[in-house]
This record gives sequence, structure tokens and C-alpha cells, in this order.
Amino acid sequence: MRIVFQTVELSAGGKGSPVGLSVGGQKQIDTASFLRAAEGKVFDRGNKIYQLSWQQHREFASVGDCESFILLHAANAPDGEGTCTITTEGGAPITLTGAVLQVPKSDKQVGASVWHNYELIASGMTGSVPSALNPNAVTHNGETVTHDGQTVTHS
Repeated sequence: MRIVFQTVELSAGGKGSPVGLSVGGQKQIDTASFLRAAEGKVFDRGNKIYQLSWQQHREFASVGDCESFILLHAANAPDGEGTCTITTEGGAPITLTGAVLQVPKSDKQVGASVWHNYELIASGMTGSVPSALNPNAVTHNGETVTHDGQTVTHS
């Protein structure tokens, strides 16, 4: 899996793919309780936020190069809101919009190699889901339609 935020490659893909990829998020949900009612009411307010985190292993030609990278990587990481493109192995790209990269953290150095922790937070995510992998999808007129009525492009 290759991950590029703005113009910076955070994960090269292939043998340089991320380890421990975790995808989560949140959205605004409000609840209301009514006097003497048998049950309350739940309101889905939207405002979805997506969070991706992973570890990345990097190897360097020397211990000194590794140490320099560790010390300067956080300062040189891209700032501001941008677009992140994730390309899965043999798959279609997935785009995160309104994405912000949390300051990378160096986790463990062993000689001339280091593990980094990355976290991206984004307001939007788009991409194609192969219909065979989407159990809630049905094909209608050549398009895949999910249970909530959203159209997903075939890949």
C-alpha cells in the first residue's frame, strides 16, 4: 500500500507497506430523552471524521543518517490541510480529502533503522469498493448500489 500526503510519500508500498494499519472515525450523534416515553430518540448529525494510523519501518545507509532523519522528520513533515492518496496493492486509489497529518512520532530505533507512527485525520474519503467485497451491495443497471442508496463505482 502506497500512501502519499500532499507531495510526500509516507509509505512506498510493496515491501515498504505500512504495518498495523488501523482505520476508524467518528460522527456526531445526539440523543433525546422524552418525559414518560418508552424509548428515546437517536439523531445522526453526520460530521464524519476518518482516522488512519499505521507504523512505518525505514532503513538507512548509516546510523548517523537514521538519527538525522529521526531528529528532523517531525519538523519536515507536511503541515496544513491537504489530500492524501492511498493506492492499495493492485487496487484503485482511495482519496482522503481535508486531511491533516499528525506530527510523526519515532517509536523505536535499532541501528540504522527506525519505526515511525503516523496518523492522518480527514473529513472525506472516496474510492471504489469491488462489489464482491461489499456484502451490502447489489448491482443494478451496471452500477453497484449499497444498502444506503449510495452508488459505488465498480473497480
